[in-house]
Amino acid sequence: MQFLALVVLAQLHHDLVHQQAPALDQRGLQLRDDLRNPSFGKWHGILRDLLKQYHAQRHLPVMPELFEVYFQPGHGSRLAQQPVIQQAIEPLIILRNQFHHPGISDALIPEKVTMGMHCLEQLLERLQVLHAYLLVFGPNPTRTLVANSCNLDSYVGSNHDKSEVPGLSG
Repeated sequence: MQFLALVVLAQLHHDLVHQQAPALDQRGLQLRDDLRNPSFGKWHGILRDLLKQYHAQRHLPVMPELFEVYFQPGHGSRLAQQPVIQQAIEPLIILRNQFHHPGISDALIPEKVTMGMHCLEQLLERLQVLHAYLLVFGPNPTRTLVANSCNLDSYVGSNHDKSEVPGLSG
């Protein structure tokens, strides 16, 4: 969740710089607060809420498929979540919280591990779309590239040289 949320946050940053970001309204303040003290659940919320903000501008995100991972296709302004959200992501968040606060009894660990593995498999199956992307991260956050065959330059600003990344050329 954290990685996917960071991709969408990088998209938001890019779009703010280029004055094409969706209006955040009150979500901007909540986003700031969530980023000050992030948790697994907050990363999930950041990702979900920012994807909602891009609903009317789905042509902007470098990974538009994330929208389909989270939301069912439909018409109108109401966004229905994909079943994987309730069946995999939210149970994984609950499991993580049970493990850390106050803990899971030894007797329940095998059952919880099995359930967690099932949820993780569901989530990873839904995220198969990521295979289409070349994801490169460097030590300097301003040199992060998220690329696919359609949109290599989405995060490549004027100070980036694609030839610096093995396998990519300008």
